[in-house]
Amino acid sequence: MMELRLGQRLAMTPQLQQAIQLLQLSSLELDQEIQKLLESNPMLETEDDPHGLSDQQDQGNLASETPQTPLESSAMESRTNAAEFDPWDESGGLGHKSSDTEWSLEQTLATPEADLRTHLLEQLDFLKLEPPVHRTAAALVDAIDDDGYLRDDPREVCQAILGAEPDPALLTQAMAVLHSLEPAGVGATSLPEALILQLRRLDGDAELIEIAIQAVSHHLELVGRRRIGALRKELGCTEAAVCDALALIETLQPRPASSLATSQAPYAVPDVFVRQDSRGVWQVELNSEILPKVRVSRYYERLLQEPGMARCETMRHQLQEARWFLKSLRSRNETLLRVAQCIVQHQKAFFERGDAAMRPLVLRDVAAEVGMHESTISRVTTSKYLQCSRGLYEFKYFFSTHVGTGADDCSSTAVQALIRQLIANEEPDRPLSDSALSKALARQGIDVARRTVAKYREEHLGLPPSAERRQAAARGRRLGQAKGEKNQD
Repeated sequence: MMELRLGQRLAMTPQLQQAIQLLQLSSLELDQEIQKLLESNPMLETEDDPHGLSDQQDQGNLASETPQTPLESSAMESRTNAAEFDPWDESGGLGHKSSDTEWSLEQTLATPEADLRTHLLEQLDFLKLEPPVHRTAAALVDAIDDDGYLRDDPREVCQAILGAEPDPALLTQAMAVLHSLEPAGVGATSLPEALILQLRRLDGDAELIEIAIQAVSHHLELVGRRRIGALRKELGCTEAAVCDALALIETLQPRPASSLATSQAPYAVPDVFVRQDSRGVWQVELNSEILPKVRVSRYYERLLQEPGMARCETMRHQLQEARWFLKSLRSRNETLLRVAQCIVQHQKAFFERGDAAMRPLVLRDVAAEVGMHESTISRVTTSKYLQCSRGLYEFKYFFSTHVGTGADDCSSTAVQALIRQLIANEEPDRPLSDSALSKALARQGIDVARRTVAKYREEHLGLPPSAERRQAAARGRRLGQAKGEKNQD
């Protein structure tokens, strides 16, 4: 039986899918995508392609052309001339660069640090070990994870790599060699062992070090919870000795290899520069250094106009794809600039005074202002970065919900900044409790519940409660007094 139905369905064209995909790519991911297209589509070429035409001949074809999107606010302007815009001025940022040195992506991508295993093997070679010991230790190095731990059974590791179970004495000697390498604690099979290996490398009060070793060996849970009274009873020492031992343990590294990078970390490259000029006008500019400089090949365009090429459907399809791609790139640049301008316009107070002046801002606000869907704004603000005099920030950093009922335009970021400021200015002997912090905020017109203050302090700021801050201040005084007495002696 045949039936006729009427309905509506949203269908995404390949061009729309490509445009959406480009929106969510970071600058480095976009560069990789462009490289793939350059290899697969001969209709695309880079600006410096020796087979392409000059910029004067093809000036209007570049996708890297900076969009000219005017700001709705009279207090905002956008410059498209990179020569007039210096993001590396003396006011701050990632660091000052002299005016005669241009910013470049290559300079931003730092050389990755030495691989952990290479670092350890070089130390083994330097020690000039006996061949059996060297082979066994090298096999153990191969099984160490990125944190510096030997998680697998050493005997099973040697049997799997060397093909035979090692002699117990040889394995003990190889483990001792492994534990002597840098960084301290590497090759440990557990957290207590890693801490003990680091403690045994320290110079200082032998009695204090032994108390710390006993604490992490047998009472690690009490150490983690800072149960000073229970530790004093278990270790049979004074409360002051326990506090000093805990302070010593806190200087250790639970991940011994954290100081060595075993893989190249992702790099944050600014997509947008923001700066206030001498007139007090905020200027927003796309980073021309990383804008893709690709265009349609004029050579192949003219080739398709030749009489014999009229029926070459493959090349015509590739030409159409290249044009769609360039259009998507221009749309991406324009959208990125418009969203950045909207963020700066809403958060001017942040750029002038910092986190404490951050206003509430959600995706819906920006979407309504630029005339786009919230999902589009979410894609645009993912893995995109803004460089200003205060530093490098991800776009999403500027989105913050409204907090409290006593003040207008108070964001969660601003409340966290105020909490951090109150704790930084408190008297060490009389730290502010969460209730006291809530009352202090209320005096500034910000009504925030005590549990909200506790959540921000602990989860977002990583600050301990008032009791632990008081204990830390006391430990600091005792250590300072001990150093002063030692210097006098």
